[in-house]
Amino acid sequence: PAVALGPDRQTLVIAYEGAARRGALWYVAGRFTSPDRFITFAGGQSKLSTDDNNHRIGHNPSVALGPGGQVVVVYESSANDQSLYYVSGRLTADFQIEGKEYRLTNERGAAVRGFTPAVAIDNDSNVLVVYQGSDENRLWYVTGSVAGSGEIAGRREHRLTLGEARRGSRPS
Repeated sequence: PAVALGPDRQTLVIAYEGAARRGALWYVAGRFTSPDRFITFAGGQSKLSTDDNNHRIGHNPSVALGPGGQVVVVYESSANDQSLYYVSGRLTADFQIEGKEYRLTNERGAAVRGFTPAVAIDNDSNVLVVYQGSDENRLWYVTGSVAGSGEIAGRREHRLTLGEARRGSRPS
């Protein structure tokens, strides 16, 4: 599972892979309503889907919340092609993610391939996606910003680890 706390420090989204149907992605979203002795929470569980209402299928999701309710959920493809995908959109007032699915690509338009992605968004809607590449455990990252359409624009791919000594897996 992956968890993100919104800039307001009250909104929370937890993304995870469901147990009943391998690869089915779900999330719990809501808001802390009281920080008193017993924390209370308003929200609920939903399947990760887009406007086509098809349940998104993938592995190892990561989630980030940006300003104004922006949400980006990045995950590995369920196919054997090792592509990375993301759902980008907004969190509605009733804690539903309304967005669209995109394939993560680099500045040349080539599909980004890898495992265990992690995502972050800053207050200016700049995005960082870090992942384990499909070649010899090297770590890579893609930078960009969330466009009005929800797509990550200005994508640039970089290798985080260089040489033989700097390899890794499962970035966070």
